Amino acid sequence: MDYLIKINQRKSEFTPSDRKISDFIIDNPRLVLNSNTQQLASLIETSQSAIIRFVKKIGYRGYVDLKVDIAKSLETDTNQLKDEVIKGGEATPSIVSKSKNNVLSAVEKTFALLDDEIIEKSTKYLVEANDIYLAGVGSSGLVCEDFLYKLQRAGQKAYYQRDAHTNLALIANIKKDDVLVCISYSGNTKEVIIAADFAKSISAKVITITKGANTSLSKLSDEVLLIPEIEKEMRFGAVSSRLSSQIVTDILYYGYLAENMDAVTDNLKISKQLTNNLKDK
Repeated sequence: MDYLIKINQRKSEFTPSDRKISDFIIDNPRLVLNSNTQQLASLIETSQSAIIRFVKKIGYRGYVDLKVDIAKSLETDTNQLKDEVIKGGEATPSIVSKSKNNVLSAVEKTFALLDDEIIEKSTKYLVEANDIYLAGVGSSGLVCEDFLYKLQRAGQKAYYQRDAHTNLALIANIKKDDVLVCISYSGNTKEVIIAADFAKSISAKVITITKGANTSLSKLSDEVLLIPEIEKEMRFGAVSSRLSSQIVTDILYYGYLAENMDAVTDNLKISKQLTNNLKDK
């Protein structure tokens, strides 16, 4: 299933050659599984280099990794999960079922797009940062607030304000040794782009969580962590994209935690002691 998710995620960026290759892979997974790059190029009537470029474009390190994913998919024979829209007057059991499917779909697609190398680089930036700043509005702002709380409780100096103007005033203090984490589903949020542009101008590291690798925001970023393009144009609430973004920030937090376990544990113990003082004795 992962290979289909990766192909669909990048299809808006495909060249005519890419589309020809992707269509063949989708329609003939077993032929791909039983072919090397030279044989596949012959079947599609393209070049080996075009095959290799395509494989890397959709997020694989090599052709073998693509074949492994296809083999897993054929073995499990699982249909790709699709997000489902709630309709007016829908019965409660149906709402519950669709909600479950949407959550499972978001989780499945999010993990399919994760790139270990990009996560490692992003985590390294966070660990080495003096201060960490966050930028995001709306539902992305809620993810920023959650990530802020985790980082601060772990003892890291981190900054975020829900009001975009106030947050930009904070980001004006960013320095070269700091990191800016941007969260924007569309990748075109003006307030977040302004923040990223400023951070980039002073050589601070910029990590972005967004749905597209070629958005205005992505082009300003040192590392881009992709989340699936699963929200409809008309949204009743950015539920799936918020969940996907939070999965990614949680993974970054766990990475930060793994590199600072002793210090974080000490800070969490102190935090727990202080909050325990609020309890009735």
